[in-house]
Amino acid sequence: MHCCHIGYGRGHIPTRWCEYNCLALCMYHHDWVDQHPFLALSLLHKHFSMVEILFVKDQYSDKMIRRINKKFEKKERERIKGLMKELQNG
Repeated sequence: MHCCHIGYGRGHIPTRWCEYNCLALCMYHHDWVDQHPFLALSLLHKHFSMVEILFVKDQYSDKMIRRINKKFEKKERERIKGLMKELQNG
């Protein structure tokens, strides 16, 4: 499984770890999304609400950060690990 960033790539730091900007896809479908970005936007509407999509858009447009703050990265990784544990425990 790949972590596919739809709409805003992983190079943009504020949206990189946002759970509303990621989908777990197989390699074939991840490549398809990368090759068809406008068609792939329909995936966002299937998996996320308009409020969640607009949240990611606001995160993208408000902060054009290109360097990774190490403390921010560590905090976000831990937050995502916690979300994953919650999903696994049901």
